[in-house]
Amino acid sequence: MKKFVALVLFVLLVCTISACTSDTVDTAPVETEPVIVEKEVQEETQPVAWEDFLDEYEAWVDQYIGFMQKYKENPSDLSLLGDYADMMTEMTDWAEKSQKVQDDLEKASPSEISKYSARLAQIAAKLAKAAY
Repeated sequence: MKKFVALVLFVLLVCTISACTSDTVDTAPVETEPVIVEKEVQEETQPVAWEDFLDEYEAWVDQYIGFMQKYKENPSDLSLLGDYADMMTEMTDWAEKSQKVQDDLEKASPSEISKYSARLAQIAAKLAKAAY
């Protein structure tokens, strides 16, 4: 069962990463006049929403890993059933939150998407390491 849950979480993470990439082709006519685009500059000290999401998600993954370690130590512990139900409820909440983050990342710069993907890969690696 733990491998199934880890697989579900991994699939959720992969979907989050894959949704951040865009492979649509723009078929609009090319303008001949140059267009000046002003870009808002974000301060480095102010975290972006996806950074907060990943901080919170990593904390939840750490809790999940702790839960799985307790399960490995004593799989017959019935008190873990309540914890498991809570974790699954929270997992659906994370799916909703990840969808909002994906929507925000559509407007993100390539460097932000790269940072997001790298951090998400670290979390996925931590989860995969704990699964075995």
